[in-house]
Amino acid sequence: MSPSQPVTIPQAFELALQLQQAGRLPEAESIYRQILQVEPGHAGAWQYLGVIAHQRGGYREAAALIEKSLQIAPGNIGALVNLGTAYHSLGLFSQAIDSFQAAIRINPQFPQPYHNLANTLKDLGRLDEAITAYRQAIGIDAGIPDIHFALGNALQEKGQFAEAESAYRVALQLRPAPAPVWNQLGVVLAAQGQHDAAVAAYQQALALDGNFFEAHNNLGDALNSLGRSDTALLSFRRAFQLRPDSAEVLRNLGVTLQKRGHLDDAILACRRALTLRPDYPEAQYSLGNALAAQSRLDEAIAANVRAQVAAATARSAPLAGGVAAHKLRVVGGTYALATGKVTLLKT
Repeated sequence: MSPSQPVTIPQAFELALQLQQAGRLPEAESIYRQILQVEPGHAGAWQYLGVIAHQRGGYREAAALIEKSLQIAPGNIGALVNLGTAYHSLGLFSQAIDSFQAAIRINPQFPQPYHNLANTLKDLGRLDEAITAYRQAIGIDAGIPDIHFALGNALQEKGQFAEAESAYRVALQLRPAPAPVWNQLGVVLAAQGQHDAAVAAYQQALALDGNFFEAHNNLGDALNSLGRSDTALLSFRRAFQLRPDSAEVLRNLGVTLQKRGHLDDAILACRRALTLRPDYPEAQYSLGNALAAQSRLDEAIAANVRAQVAAATARSAPLAGGVAAHKLRVVGGTYALATGKVTLLKT
């Protein structure tokens, strides 16, 4: 907006939007602020300054700027959705829900507020309500692949794997290429016992993104389920290369190495997993199995007891809360019948 190139406020605003969409945030921000110097009541400039702040991770600033916009233009659906998104990012879920519902009341035929409302409800664990909201968004516009994907994720979390599969397949029909959708399709296929189809889905995900950690890890699981521990080992090793600090991958490596008869390496992998995550019951169980396979029964029993302690603690909110607050420690123990000796074991 230099003197040598005079433009109108609408022209400047449109230019700023284009720059923002292109990822050129500093330039867009500069123009929005110049607009506000000329026209302090420009609701759109306040709104999109808030969107830029959100894109940069400044969620409180984003909420304040968008609230300013809504003081000027209270019925702006886009600003209400943006404000709800900022509240969600701040963990202010009740306020987020209020903002999305306000947008829906203004225009019940706009799918975005339903989608965002569903995301918030899902994060609150209110899966039935989230699924309803996703389906309401799809009823308005069935051509948005991200909503079908999100619906699939909610259905998967609820254990409705066949319905989740259908949602993922619709998402892929609308946009065939996203690796995350192929990966999630593999997850629900595996959950239904369709391991060959799951392998194909994970391989499709990896063809699109060869560094997709979750797909390598999930592929290894599916191959193990098919008895193909040799190729499963390759998948887990690639996952480990991508994320060497993953306790889950180390435990999976341990399980697979045991299947291949490499017991020392299996034990080492499980112990490394437990170094990263001491309260990991599955790794303790797997360690116990590998130790038992070497006839190291006392150590195997101790690992099994630790696994049960960790699992019981994780299942009990009061126990987990007490441990997290350093108010108690949950331990297990063994009792030797021959000697009467009690050995306490903690994770």
